[in-house]
Amino acid sequence: MSNSPFAPNLGLAARWGDLRPSLGAAFAARLADLREGAGRDRRHPAAVVPAAVVAQLVAEFTLADAREAALLALDAAAALARAPISGYRVGVAGIGAVSGDLILGGNLEFPGAAIAHTVHAEGFATLLARARGEHLAVLASTQARPCAHCRQVLAEMDGALALRLIDPQGPRAAS
Repeated sequence: MSNSPFAPNLGLAARWGDLRPSLGAAFAARLADLREGAGRDRRHPAAVVPAAVVAQLVAEFTLADAREAALLALDAAAALARAPISGYRVGVAGIGAVSGDLILGGNLEFPGAAIAHTVHAEGFATLLARARGEHLAVLASTQARPCAHCRQVLAEMDGALALRLIDPQGPRAAS
């Protein structure tokens, strides 16, 4: 028995084990198609999937809710990453507290700059939400253990106390 505040949700972990192999690639491809269309609309940059489209994906892929869509969107979010220094591509998917939109984020590294000056995926999604006038209600990542820098960014956002961190192992406590 672990004392970790990030104890897994065995039911969701089992569901994820079923979902990703069977739907992951098809979901990522469909999401990529939809993101390209959304990217032409100034209100919805390519990193934002409108709530109506998320609802369509939930129905199309027979998902339980937008949280499962966020988990399946992690590979698509990692595709946004630009990691020419480390080669380590990180993706997160947030759900906007106001809009219900899916807000994707990937890490950004800048050649010639110290690795400490990167934009982490969690910060990307959080700041994109803020630029859109909202905050995140849910943040999905491959591991719900953000680094200290990301915990600081998440703790300083509006709605931080209500933020739910989720990963393929299940829901987590607020940041």
